[in-house]
Amino acid sequence: MKLLSRAVKIKYLLLVAITVFVIFGNLVFMQRVQHLKMDNAKIINLLGKEQLILNRIGNHRVSNDKDSVKFNQILFEFSKLEKINNALIDGDEELGLHDMENLKLKKKMVKLRDSLIVLKSKVSKKVSSVQSFLDLHILIETCLERIADDFFQDTQSKYLFIYKLQIALALLTVVAFLVVILFNYMPLEKKLQDSFIELEKQDYNLRSLINSTRESIYYLSKKGKVLYFNKLGKDSLLKRTGKEVCVGDDFEQFLFVGMEDRFHDCFQKAMNLQISEMEWQIVLEGKLVWYYFGFFPVVNEKSTILGVSFIASNIQEKKQAALKNEAYVSELEKIAWKQSHLLRAPVANIIGLSKLLLRNPERQLSAETKHLLSMITAETEKMDQEIHKIVQYSSRLSSKIDILKMDS
Repeated sequence: MKLLSRAVKIKYLLLVAITVFVIFGNLVFMQRVQHLKMDNAKIINLLGKEQLILNRIGNHRVSNDKDSVKFNQILFEFSKLEKINNALIDGDEELGLHDMENLKLKKKMVKLRDSLIVLKSKVSKKVSSVQSFLDLHILIETCLERIADDFFQDTQSKYLFIYKLQIALALLTVVAFLVVILFNYMPLEKKLQDSFIELEKQDYNLRSLINSTRESIYYLSKKGKVLYFNKLGKDSLLKRTGKEVCVGDDFEQFLFVGMEDRFHDCFQKAMNLQISEMEWQIVLEGKLVWYYFGFFPVVNEKSTILGVSFIASNIQEKKQAALKNEAYVSELEKIAWKQSHLLRAPVANIIGLSKLLLRNPERQLSAETKHLLSMITAETEKMDQEIHKIVQYSSRLSSKIDILKMDS
């Protein structure tokens, strides 16, 4: 009996594939989220660096605008600031950044870049007043802080959406698992349960059939250990030995006295795929009782020996009936012999004498006498035919009894 039909297998594989796809998609999405978090962390870090560099530029400009070293330091800081700003706008492979996806923030970053160019020109010309520099510097700092705040808010919104999407994917994965269980495992479990119930029913029928026999049946392993026994086998051993047989017991402890050698010989023959049957008189409760013993090899579909089936049956009544039949047949044979030899001989003589008297022309017999002799001859012949039938019936009955004895 097939547990899964082709349609069920296809449906099962399809749902499993969907589940695997959902899980794989979830993993891919999680990797994408991790990359996004790393990129956002880099951008926030660079925006922070921009603020620090801008502060250093302001401090250098205010501390001493005539010092050439300070001037060169300011220009160096501006170059770093421009590189970071360009990387945030257009992306940079060296820094591992992609183009900014938020167009509003990108426009603000472009305006910030233009403002930085103006601020750098003020420093380079060295003619602008410190106050005008600081005013533009403060304006750029404020703009940079707003960009950082906007980017943080945008990131938080994305993260909130991502968290919701992760929850949805997790729920979808759970739903996929539940669908697999609902549409595949549950029917499969029911089919397995039905199969188990059917096997239990078959096992019950088989046990009932085996337990209804009049023979003690034992299934022994290749080492002579008890693997199975029917109810009569259990009860007979308990009654005879006082021991309750259990699976795993060595069966030799339950053998009849004096049976050990024959048992081992027949057991070995069964292990060699030979069937052994015998009738033997054993002593039971102080009396000689006839028993039938059978040794049958148990094999699998590959003809590999698995064990031995040992059958024992009390045939005392059958043997007694057979002896009675033998006595009956002997009496029938005696009767048939008497009928064929002791009765048929006188009958044949009477028939012969009657025919002789009727055929002898020298004897002058009256018509009445001839009629009486004819009647005597006819009736005697009838008697001879009946005796012949009885003899034939006795012979057939004797043959049938012999056949029954051979079958038993």
